[in-house]
Amino acid sequence: MLPRLSKNVHFKNLVSKISKHDLVYEIMNVNMKKIILSVFSLMFVVTACKTASGTEPSVDNEEFTTEAVETLVAQAGDGEETYPDDRYPALAFLLLSPTEKVTFVELAQAEFCPCSGQVVSLDTCLQSLETTCHLASNIGSLMMRMIKEDADNSEISDAIQQQVQAARQVYEFDLSESPRMGPADAEVTIVVFSDFQCPHCRNLASVIEELTTSYDGQVNLYAKQFPLNSHPAAFSLAVAALAAHKQDHYWEFSARIFRDGLALNVEDPLLVLAEWANELNMNSERFFADLMSEELSAQVTADRQEALDSEINSTPTVFINGVRYVERQDEPSLRAFIDALLEQ
Repeated sequence: MLPRLSKNVHFKNLVSKISKHDLVYEIMNVNMKKIILSVFSLMFVVTACKTASGTEPSVDNEEFTTEAVETLVAQAGDGEETYPDDRYPALAFLLLSPTEKVTFVELAQAEFCPCSGQVVSLDTCLQSLETTCHLASNIGSLMMRMIKEDADNSEISDAIQQQVQAARQVYEFDLSESPRMGPADAEVTIVVFSDFQCPHCRNLASVIEELTTSYDGQVNLYAKQFPLNSHPAAFSLAVAALAAHKQDHYWEFSARIFRDGLALNVEDPLLVLAEWANELNMNSERFFADLMSEELSAQVTADRQEALDSEINSTPTVFINGVRYVERQDEPSLRAFIDALLEQ
């Protein structure tokens, strides 16, 4: 049964008492305010009916409307807007508390989106997967971690700027022994660090190879090896691909690894590799000699060290004309980026 309102009870005082309760103060959010608003509105209806019948006096002669209740409830809260867990599709925003979410949004609204062609705030571009590039997503994750660590806003802003500057740095790699597709003197050079057990690398490989050949000599592509420690067979597969490169079959052999890699989960994976080499009319004896050589193992190790020195921590990582590519790794986005470079 709803409580009755006497003439000595003032709605504003009631809301004030609720807001001063520590527990209610902490959990007060949009949903709680709606519940309170509904209860107060119903209480008003009951009171109004009794007043009209002459059985209950008015409440201090104050005009009590729905708008007044909304104002009072808003004042009773903690003054912070709440944000939904799915505000940023690319981030695990639900891991932040309501207060931390407010801090994140305020910071994101004050920063520019680092994605190419996006002249909006970081907050705006993070709200859609269509506009969120890898760099923006990485910055968002960095902000969440630092907020959880109680870092100052100035420290977070500095860290964001450092990450943006690092993404715009021009890198130089040793490409002398790396497999290349396209002419050496192409206007645009793409370098991809990949792992043969990485599903994202598999998805990107066919896209970027077809894209490279579509530019009729204006673009070239270099393959660099970055086998991750979490993938036990990745290092050996990288060596096998470079052994195929010794006989000018890197791209066909790497495509076969990506396509039929699960076939290597057998007792004798070397037998499977030998079959693939034979299908490509490779010299099997030379292939196995190169596969067992220290030279190619050293090349994979050198590629991996270059990746670590360039602060690469995931695959695939793409560089275009020496700059880390941070946009979406799909054909339309890559093509738009390359076209912009060719038009300069």
